[in-house]
Amino acid sequence: MQFYFIILILLAIQLRVFFNVQRKILEEIEGKRMKVQKQVKEAKSTIVKKNGNHLFGLPIMNASTKIDLSRFTNILSMNEDTITVEGGVKIDEVLRYLIPKGYILNIIPDMSHLTFGGIISGVGGGSSSFQYGMFHESVTQFDIIIGNGDILTCSPSQHSDLFYGAPNTLGTLGYILSLTFKIRKCSPYVKTENKRYTNAKDYFSALQKYQKNKDIDFLDGTIYGNDLFVLVVGYFKDELEGDLDNFVNDNIYWKAIKEDDEHWFKTLDYIYRWDTDMYYTSMIIPEWMNNRNIRKCVPADLIPYIKKALPYLGVDNNINDIAADILIPFNKMIDFYTWYNKEVCLYPVYICPALSRDDHSFWKGGDMCDFGIGYGIESKNDVENTKKIEKKMVELDGIKLLYTKSRMSEKEFWKIYDKKTYMKLRKKYHSNFPSVYEKIKCS
Repeated sequence: MQFYFIILILLAIQLRVFFNVQRKILEEIEGKRMKVQKQVKEAKSTIVKKNGNHLFGLPIMNASTKIDLSRFTNILSMNEDTITVEGGVKIDEVLRYLIPKGYILNIIPDMSHLTFGGIISGVGGGSSSFQYGMFHESVTQFDIIIGNGDILTCSPSQHSDLFYGAPNTLGTLGYILSLTFKIRKCSPYVKTENKRYTNAKDYFSALQKYQKNKDIDFLDGTIYGNDLFVLVVGYFKDELEGDLDNFVNDNIYWKAIKEDDEHWFKTLDYIYRWDTDMYYTSMIIPEWMNNRNIRKCVPADLIPYIKKALPYLGVDNNINDIAADILIPFNKMIDFYTWYNKEVCLYPVYICPALSRDDHSFWKGGDMCDFGIGYGIESKNDVENTKKIEKKMVELDGIKLLYTKSRMSEKEFWKIYDKKTYMKLRKKYHSNFPSVYEKIKCS
């Protein structure tokens, strides 16, 4: 009897500790929200996020009121279908939390610096987009602070116009404070097979075939020129059947897929296979820095700091005026590639099929192919090429991710996007943020 009494006391103590912790978390969340609400309500000018910056040269809004969202970085809760996080938490942190538990995000962007709120505002995808669409399509609801300081919960049934209107508008309708995102089960390993082709017709035909195959888990690729096309087909695996590859501080991924037939990864290492070399950026750094023996001597934890330090060492590539993700409908992929190979001919080009089914105000649905152009590759005619690419994109009923510079005029821009709906949303939700065109236009 005494034994059971002691057990009950211990359980009571644990429950009390648990509820005290939960209460402190709720108090912290409420405190952060009240503080940012106060900042928004007291703003005397256009509102932007403090320390907000963009990798690819989008304008920084200096003459603005800057609100501090830096503390919105917590993982809040998880169940077997979804995870709830704050908008400023990095996707890398959430993946490191989920994968040991046997779960993964529906969509897994492959750059470790990205945040949940940022990638919804700017839209993104990854090698599972051929099955699950773009990142924002796995969001089930979010809390957003709008221009008058109100915090709204948005979902398909609450403030649905804002739920479907906010993605791809770069925070110009409000800033996401927290969100709930779909997750799924995963395996500890990934095996990839590298399929090589020598012409565009066979390549894009194979891409469409694999895109319809529900037995594969990942699909993307690289075009190295008009005679070398690589598709990378990935599968989750419960057991390791080959030697693990290391693309963090050893081999270079964009080189390896040209030569090797298959690779084996731990799941997290698969996700960040492109991260160290920022896709193809290492093509332009001194050859000795790509030496495998030297790379092996660099601790993996130092890689992010070394990448940040490279510009100060005189190793930099200015790709602000050319980097872009151009999404073209499947039935026009070869038309775009044929034109691109003749008129631009800048390689490598990253390839990622993306299936979108949800109807969002500033995102086109359908089967699309992402042409990742200028990922670390400098060209001599950046501005001219960007203008030509955007013109061809519009002609072929394509769309681009808005995290990079645009050379379109405002009139051309609003031919693609629904200005009437956008301005209606800005008025209804008291937007005191820059307009989306202000944030992407070139000075």
